[in-house]
Amino acid sequence: MSEQQTSDSPPPSKRRFGCIWVFVAFCLLGLGWCHYTPLNRFSSASLRALRSDSEAVFYSIEPWPEENLKQGFRGHQIVGQYRLAAQSDRDAIADMISGATHGAWDATACFDPRHAFRARGSDGIYDFLLCFQCGEAVVYRPDGKTDSIFITGKADFLNDFLRSHAVPLPQN
Repeated sequence: MSEQQTSDSPPPSKRRFGCIWVFVAFCLLGLGWCHYTPLNRFSSASLRALRSDSEAVFYSIEPWPEENLKQGFRGHQIVGQYRLAAQSDRDAIADMISGATHGAWDATACFDPRHAFRARGSDGIYDFLLCFQCGEAVVYRPDGKTDSIFITGKADFLNDFLRSHAVPLPQN
């Protein structure tokens, strides 16, 4: 037995293995606290629906939902809307919102979405709500489940798109 190793201490290979487990546990715990995941992405099915549906609609919405709103989008008053008939428009928007997930961390504080999309995929309708103020998007899937996705960046691209098609933006 070496001078540095006592009869009570584990061999060096077991100590390294234990350190690796502690490191992995620390990383997983840290990711849980930050709510960040490298899998923080829009589902491929939802983006495929947005890219392929020539009847997809881009909505400008008021950020605060209203109770008992008969007309609207997921409880939000619609300020304006634009049908995304052009493939280039759908691709540009899908690329923009998909790119907004890269490097996004949990910063959700308000969820006051001002942009929304509705698109039909092969499995049903997907509704997207985006709040760039707090950095969160919510996708309502055809199966009734929702995906909360963290996003980053600014809404300038989407606002410019709406303005260029004479769609009003929300006042707030």
